[in-house]
Amino acid sequence: MGTMRFPSLGLLLLLATPSLAQGPSAGRILWLTGDAGAELRLGDQVEAWRDSSPAGHDLVQGDGSRMPAYEAHGPGGHPTLVFDGNDSLARPDGMATGSYSKVMVCAVDDFSATNNVLSGGSQHAVYFESSDLARMYHSGIFVTSGQPVGLGELVVLVATYDAQTQVGTLYQDGVQVGSGSAPPHTDTGIEVGSFGGGFGFVGRISEAMIYDRVLSAPERSAVEGYLFAKYLSSAPPEVALDRAPRSGQVLQRDGQGRAPVGFQGRVQSPGFDRVEVEVLRDGQPFVTVDQPLTYSGGEAPFSLAPRIDAGFHDYRVTVRLVAGSTVTPVAVRRRITCGDTLLIQGQSNAVAWDFWNEGVANQAQSPWIRTFGSTLDSPAVALDQGWDMADAEVRYGHAGIGQWGHVLAQRVVAFEGVPVAIINGALGGTNSTQHQRDAADPENLNTIYGRFLWRARLAGIASTARALLWYQGESDNGNEALHAQNFDLLYNDWHGDFAALEQLYVFQVRTGCGVSGRGVREVQRRLPEVYPDLQVMSTTAAPSHDGCHYRNAGYLELGERISRLVLRDLYGSTDTSNVNAPNIQSAAWVGSTRDRILLTFEEQDDALVWEPGAQVHFQLSNGQLVAGGSAVGGAILLDLPGPGSATRVSYLGHALDGPWVTNTRGVGALTFFDVPIDDCPEPPPSSFCVAAPNSVGAGASIGAGGTSSILNNDFILQVFFLPPNQIGFFFYGSAPGQVPLGDGFLCIGQSGGIQRLPVAPSNFLGSAFFPLDFGAPPLNAGAGQVVAGTHYYFQYCYRDQGAAGFNFSDGLDVSFCP
Repeated sequence: MGTMRFPSLGLLLLLATPSLAQGPSAGRILWLTGDAGAELRLGDQVEAWRDSSPAGHDLVQGDGSRMPAYEAHGPGGHPTLVFDGNDSLARPDGMATGSYSKVMVCAVDDFSATNNVLSGGSQHAVYFESSDLARMYHSGIFVTSGQPVGLGELVVLVATYDAQTQVGTLYQDGVQVGSGSAPPHTDTGIEVGSFGGGFGFVGRISEAMIYDRVLSAPERSAVEGYLFAKYLSSAPPEVALDRAPRSGQVLQRDGQGRAPVGFQGRVQSPGFDRVEVEVLRDGQPFVTVDQPLTYSGGEAPFSLAPRIDAGFHDYRVTVRLVAGSTVTPVAVRRRITCGDTLLIQGQSNAVAWDFWNEGVANQAQSPWIRTFGSTLDSPAVALDQGWDMADAEVRYGHAGIGQWGHVLAQRVVAFEGVPVAIINGALGGTNSTQHQRDAADPENLNTIYGRFLWRARLAGIASTARALLWYQGESDNGNEALHAQNFDLLYNDWHGDFAALEQLYVFQVRTGCGVSGRGVREVQRRLPEVYPDLQVMSTTAAPSHDGCHYRNAGYLELGERISRLVLRDLYGSTDTSNVNAPNIQSAAWVGSTRDRILLTFEEQDDALVWEPGAQVHFQLSNGQLVAGGSAVGGAILLDLPGPGSATRVSYLGHALDGPWVTNTRGVGALTFFDVPIDDCPEPPPSSFCVAAPNSVGAGASIGAGGTSSILNNDFILQVFFLPPNQIGFFFYGSAPGQVPLGDGFLCIGQSGGIQRLPVAPSNFLGSAFFPLDFGAPPLNAGAGQVVAGTHYYFQYCYRDQGAAGFNFSDGLDVSFCP
């Protein structure tokens, strides 16, 4: 709170003269007071300040990022409006163009700002011009105060102008501090906190009046006396809040469906016995907690955190100081709620604004879908620090979360019955390098990552957000290696800065918008092989694609697709059929004539759909065309016009609408590139033996990627659920077994000999990988040689904290073919 000034003796004497009370009403054409008329958005932003005079000159602001904040307990315990230099409330008409009197109660918090208090659109103003001296302006400064104001000090200003004499006079706290002459103005606009929409005010404005005449000395004194009595006759308690929620905030619920509403601070005024926090839920008493105050060094610290329940409830929380039987409110936070928090990042299809101006995405706006701040792509993002109802249509502005993000939030709200907050930090046309974290200044507002992190931390959800969704890659086309490298850096940074993340979701980008050929799509398709907490969703077959972005129908489909994954993974939804994007598992020739190729997909239980004409989007490595195709359960059968010799097959996808391969829910298959066509008749690798529990869970699990073809030479051993950052290695032999050893079981029989592969330690996620090279030892010669037709058993040994200090995975049975 700022320093409070007290009135002079003369003004104090006027306080006892009730004859004019709140000042004269005759000629009053504007009266703005925080006690009445401030219309608030969800996060206590003031979108309209209604005129309490009969003239009805209401001031409004339609841009949520430029609305001043409402403070319920300001000077004298009365409400005030807080301006940050970017805020403005205005109307284009209503100002007197002849004689006038302007009355203002304000406190300046930054003298470097222009600090317009009560001004117009072009020709009249009362402002400070980046100084501590108030001024009057009519197309030029004509009065300057001779008395400076203190920083944060409440001041009562009265500016009068007599059109007949063309003399303006400025009064400050009841004392004349300047006068001068200027011609009348013709500007009918009225603005509080700005001039012409800019040159803003930084500080608090509690009350403002305009009269269409010059007040007489008794009238002016009466108005000043009323304002001094209201705002300065007593100083409110000084309380420094070091930590507090924001109005409109969504607090992340814990495992019990609750969240603490934490207030921490210091009472800097003496004489209070205790501090209490009262919580109302939907207007009804919910809980009150208190703490005795103990002063030391002139202040008494406190920390209180009542808990609220998740659900569709608005909580009003009031901090009060108690001295005997006297209770003094000092802070209020409104419309706090408890639910879940999510994050979105990427480029333009993550921004997902209303590109085609359809105006339908906000039809489902809800007070239970919220966000914080603005998606502005500059440091000006710092000027918007309010919670609000999320906007699905805005591009870069207040409360934007994008169209598919809004659909996701709708589905979570409906399924789980809790509010949802999403922060979207995406920026169109950006490559993955531009999204990197500034290690020296992580919250650098000149960077995409910095603005995103800054907003999430200020909103209080950086440490609690449950999932992050990523749609980016169009601008990385043709540089898949860099994309993979940059994504890995981002993955690690996200997990460091957003520590509670449970899942990541990545949209595979689509042909068009600069994307062609292999691009980054194959890297994105295979991301789950590297990152076990990541899911990939397709964008193929999403309708209304314009070659780069989507109309509302397309973003709606993407939102439906991704929400089904999120509801399954985070919320236990049993709607699990056909929710994954079909992802190729293998390709193989069918029959001896080699004129058909069977594409097997990972989700064997999901039925696929072949749309006629889709064959033109498949490509074989030898250039041979695909003549047609059909769906066979969870597989696709490609028909060739004759015998083929291709070794690899790709599914390119395409821009715009057209024929696709989908599952029965319309989810398009992920595009894929150069998948080997297997001649191998052998069965796929399978698990055998058992893994014993280890220090991180039920035990390590071995698997494989690529194919078991010697010619393809792309077989990769994989193991998951390991203790992180520990030494380990793969080994193999020609005979199976299962005997206790160390803290687990040796699954390779020693009778056939055991071959050890080079060290492959676990990474920080508890995974290890080793690509087999059939052209290098020990696989290319000797007792461990692997050739077509051989059959081997693989296992992984690793260091752990058990009694023996080492353990084993389960086993993997692999048959190799040409």
